[in-house]
Amino acid sequence: MEGSHEAMAGAPVSLSGFGASRDGLDLVASSNQHEWSFDEGGGWLMTIELANRKTRNGT
Repeated sequence: MEGSHEAMAGAPVSLSGFGASRDGLDLVASSNQHEWSFDEGGGWLMTIELANRKTRNGT
């Protein structure tokens, strides 16, 4: 995926194209890492770790 300056830990994440069982999940980015490469063909790489959003009652 292309990097986004709005990506941060705790931000909501919406999946699409992974099938109905995953596209509808209530996910957040539990962590993300940004890396830049300046070599030939380099660019911005963003790696996201996903988690289910915790509800107010802790489930």
